[in-house]
Amino acid sequence: MKNRISLFLSKPKIALQLLFWFLLVSILAIGTLMYIVITNVNQTITEELENNLSAIATRQSEQIKQYINDKEMLVEELAAFSDMAITLDKYTKIAAKNSQKIYQSIQKDTLTMRDMQYYKRTFGIEEIFLLNVKGDVVFTSNDKPELGLNVKKETWIKKTEIAKIFDRSSTYLQTQISDFTTYGALDRVTAFIATPVYINKKIIGVLIAQVNNVEIEKIVNDYTGLGKTGESKIVAWLDSQMILVTKIRHTSDLYIKKDVYKKDKNHPGLLALKGKSSFGFAKDYRGVEVIAYWRYVPSVRSGIVVKINREEAFLPLKNLQNLLIILSILVLTSIVIVSILVSRRFSKPIISLTKVAKKLSEGDLTQRADIKEKNEIGDLADVFNKMAASIEKQQKELQDYNLNLEETVESRTYELKESNEELLQLNEEMQVMLDQLSEQKEEIEHKNTEILSSIHYAKRIQTAMLPTKEDIEKLLPDSFVFFHPRDIVSGDFYLVSEYNDKIFFAAVDCTGHGVPGAFMSMIGNELLNEIIQLKKITNTNEILYELHHDLIRLLRQTDSENKDGMDIVLCAWDKKNNVVEFSGAYNPILYVQNGLLYEIKGTKQPIGGWNPKLLDRNYEKHVIDITSDTMFYLLSDGYQDQFGGERGRKYMIKQLKEVFLNINHLPMDEQQKILALNFFEWLGRERQIDDVLVMGVRVDKI
Repeated sequence: MKNRISLFLSKPKIALQLLFWFLLVSILAIGTLMYIVITNVNQTITEELENNLSAIATRQSEQIKQYINDKEMLVEELAAFSDMAITLDKYTKIAAKNSQKIYQSIQKDTLTMRDMQYYKRTFGIEEIFLLNVKGDVVFTSNDKPELGLNVKKETWIKKTEIAKIFDRSSTYLQTQISDFTTYGALDRVTAFIATPVYINKKIIGVLIAQVNNVEIEKIVNDYTGLGKTGESKIVAWLDSQMILVTKIRHTSDLYIKKDVYKKDKNHPGLLALKGKSSFGFAKDYRGVEVIAYWRYVPSVRSGIVVKINREEAFLPLKNLQNLLIILSILVLTSIVIVSILVSRRFSKPIISLTKVAKKLSEGDLTQRADIKEKNEIGDLADVFNKMAASIEKQQKELQDYNLNLEETVESRTYELKESNEELLQLNEEMQVMLDQLSEQKEEIEHKNTEILSSIHYAKRIQTAMLPTKEDIEKLLPDSFVFFHPRDIVSGDFYLVSEYNDKIFFAAVDCTGHGVPGAFMSMIGNELLNEIIQLKKITNTNEILYELHHDLIRLLRQTDSENKDGMDIVLCAWDKKNNVVEFSGAYNPILYVQNGLLYEIKGTKQPIGGWNPKLLDRNYEKHVIDITSDTMFYLLSDGYQDQFGGERGRKYMIKQLKEVFLNINHLPMDEQQKILALNFFEWLGRERQIDDVLVMGVRVDKI
């Protein structure tokens, strides 16, 4: 037995060799194909899951944002009702005389209570609280323990969201929304919206409305696209503990214990509350492995997590693996059968030929191969027989020349071997170079795709920060904006805002363009809105001064070599005094009045850029009287600096002024079309060198 095994290993039969090589090649090919298919399918499923979960999270976040915005507008509308001001004033006076009589007075005031119940049903809110400016709760729509208490003095109520939101709303004189908190029944999570109440433009107190959480629950409990196990959850902080804002699919527990996120700092809910957005694998509150996408929801200062069980998500991949295994077994079985048949077909005539050759080698030159195959083996047998016939005739001659022949054969064989090795080496080197070039090409294309995808997403973010067409038309109904970035994202941006009877509009040109310029534009947009809306600075020269110092501080330009900044044209339309204020950093304002075009140059000092020799900067403020209908033009330098035309020269500001004089009387949409067509005609086949921004605003005489 051992001798047979040894003989098989040292001299295996042709049939077994063919079977072995058939199986080896087949297994390698099938294994490679399975690996490629499974890897690609896994990657595709993962990408589709990320896109799907991200889209669901974005959709639900936008729906929640819209719901909260609608509720804030409804609460503001409710606070503007004269009934609210009258009720607040009435019970403030009762509380001032005797706070103990508030409850009895409310119980007797059936007309007011009936109206309040009507408002609650109509505006979709659960509770209404009225507080005077001192913080006394002088009215509630139901019998609540807060009635008659002062939210600034009472110990237990000072820590509640009702007290916090009263303080913010009465301080900033704006509508505010609270953090989510428990209130009433222990299994309910809610939030409050507060807005000031006025009589004759004087604040007399604050209206606080408890938000009905049913609509938010409907939004996150929409499981479309989440299969049988997927769910969405809104998480928030409550007393250093994560809570679920609404009940979800697999549990009614609204709390997530501290040890959950202390042991797992990468908990999706915790990351979402920290303002991070991402996608990945995790274990949920049930200990089940899931695939999740999480992000922060600014409108409710909470996080959203959209997830689906990993087992369900990758079920198609598991089914595909099982199918491939079955197919592989069937293919290998077929290959074994075919290889056995083929090997027998070829081995039989070879065995016969081998026997004849053996006898010839023993000296019997009369032996011939009896093979009738019509293929290469048959041709080999014919040649073999002819060779045997000639061997006998030429045996003597071959013996005479045998020595010389052997030397010649060895020499030629050596030369051929060297040439063959050189060719093989050269072929291998060329194949390696081709493989490397192919890999580099694929890597470059992949990276380019990723970069373009990121920049397009950045464009969506930048566009979302700019005022919408509806926002602009609401404040400046007679206006247009021609905005054409050089790259996908832009270093130019425009601003339209309103504060204290002034409408602000600006065209800003930040250092650079593309992605660096886009970062600067987002920083500038945020700083301008903060200066106007939060710091309440309304003089244009003071706004530029504050913007300059905020930019230096934010970019740490006093400690670094960063000199990035921006040029700006900033206007404020004071409707009350019928004037337009202007301040500029380098860029001028152009306006047409009574058929004449005027230009006021901006201060020759940019915004940003630390210069120890110029520690302070004073920006001039110009006041333009609106004695007649006036057309203002605000622009960056991209339009007039563009090369083009027949001679490839710059467009120049002089030529642009002539265009403004010719079109200023036209409607806004026609002006915008003319400027756009004129620019692209001038550009021709030239490359755009900078972002282009032209803003037109017509201010009518009041």
